[in-house]
Amino acid sequence: GRNQLTGIQPVVEGGRELGTLWVESDLGAMYARIRLYALIVFLVIGISLPLAYLISRRLQHQLLHPILALADTTRAVSERHDYTVRAVRTGAYEFDLFTDTFNQMLGQIQQSEGKLHAQLGRLGLLQHLTRATGDRQDLPSIFQVVLGSLEEDLPIDFGCFLLHDAAAQSLTVEVIGAASREFAGSLELAEQVNVPIDANGLSRCVAGQLVYEPDVLGVPFPFPQRMAAAGLRSLVIAPLIVESQVFGVLVCARRREQAFSSGECEFLKQLSEHVALASHQARLYGALQQAYDDLRQTQHTVMQQERLRALGQMASGIAHDINNAISPVSLYTESLLEREPGLSERARGYLTTIQRAIEDVARTVARMREFYREREAQLTLERVDLNRAVRQVVELTQPRWSDLPQQRGAMVDMQTMLMEPLPDIMGAEHEIRDALTNLIFNAVDAMPAGGTLGIRT
Repeated sequence: GRNQLTGIQPVVEGGRELGTLWVESDLGAMYARIRLYALIVFLVIGISLPLAYLISRRLQHQLLHPILALADTTRAVSERHDYTVRAVRTGAYEFDLFTDTFNQMLGQIQQSEGKLHAQLGRLGLLQHLTRATGDRQDLPSIFQVVLGSLEEDLPIDFGCFLLHDAAAQSLTVEVIGAASREFAGSLELAEQVNVPIDANGLSRCVAGQLVYEPDVLGVPFPFPQRMAAAGLRSLVIAPLIVESQVFGVLVCARRREQAFSSGECEFLKQLSEHVALASHQARLYGALQQAYDDLRQTQHTVMQQERLRALGQMASGIAHDINNAISPVSLYTESLLEREPGLSERARGYLTTIQRAIEDVARTVARMREFYREREAQLTLERVDLNRAVRQVVELTQPRWSDLPQQRGAMVDMQTMLMEPLPDIMGAEHEIRDALTNLIFNAVDAMPAGGTLGIRT
């Protein structure tokens, strides 16, 4: 049957079958034990599955919550590029170690990003200053635009440029920033003020080194102590170097101690190099401009001399023609004065005036012939009676100030106010008469409707 197990085995000895072994066992007890074991297994499984589910749910919460929190933090950093967020500690030791490491990594990234932004900002400022200084061709404007940008964008509380005088072993204040002038009075600094080098511990900067004093209170020199007294604690001095020579320095200061970072010091060093190059170019431009102006002036002088030479040659020819024209007049006038004793005093006076006018014309013609030549360093002077010269000129110019205006219906009243006695003067009488003649002609031309013309000595 189903509850019995039967086993049959023949018994053989020496090839002879002796009999058969019959074994029969009841399996009911075994089946009952199997059913008991199966029940126990089902009970264990039935209890273990819910327990395992509950334990897995709890473990899942404990394991996944920190991971999901880290995932949310990572998502926030990735989407918003916000490195200020931090993962929250869960209390689990292993996960807290991971969270702390992750937060530390975010802090380092944030710090690096801040440095990167600061460096990019300084690079942008350096590029802006390079363009701005390239557009200027004189040192004061270059220095002023650099200081203005540093005061506004770096920023600094005080800034100035000083030029190096190697012979005097001193620095001279060239430009002070516009926003830095509030400190200038307390610092006893003004443009063109000298600052001794060795007496103020500035020899390192003049030697080409960038000097950074994080706190000037500990620097025992007058210049840094003046900074400290004015409320400026941090000081950077950057040299301006061209062709291995320091020709000036850039001074930057802030109110707080240890206020300049290493990146800002490096930026000021690079900036000083750009400013030195721009200043050198400005000096070269000034020298080239001066050379160009000198060359242009020389060319102008040469051209002017050529024009004068041409005009002189033309004047010489004209003077020759005038001499030929007035020679007969001079000869006939002199002949009449010498050989006609019957002339009236009035006629003789007219002829004398004509002769004097011819002599003045002859002298003028002589000057025309010397127009393009160098004149003597000193004229030959003679004693001149100025009153007599005035009377001669008034008589000589009478047709111009009397006859011609009357023909137009105008009247010029000539008034001479001559001091008597008047001492003689030393001069060239014919040039004095020429000058007075021109003055009278100009005065008559300025009074087309007539008027009063006075000559006073």
